[in-house]
Amino acid sequence: MSDLSDDVDPITWFEEQGLSQEDLRQAARCISEFEIVQYSRGELGDERTKEVDAHLQSCGECTEMYVSLSDEAKKPA
Repeated sequence: MSDLSDDVDPITWFEEQGLSQEDLRQAARCISEFEIVQYSRGELGDERTKEVDAHLQSCGECTEMYVSLSDEAKKPA
C-alpha cells in the first residue's frame, strides 16, 4: 500500500488502494494511538470517555490497538 501524500486527495488515494468511501469514513472515526493511551490512563473527560467506550464496542481495529497498548504498558521495564 502506498503512502498518502499531502498533494493527493484522500478519497482518490483510498480508491486507488481498493478501499471504499465507507473505509474512509471509518478511518476518520477511529481513535488515535495517543488518545487511546490517554483513555487507558483515565485522562480524557467524561464525555470523550463515553465516546471512546462506544467506539471501542464497534471497532475491532481500535479495540485491538487498545488491548495491544494495554498489554505493552503492563510489561516490566
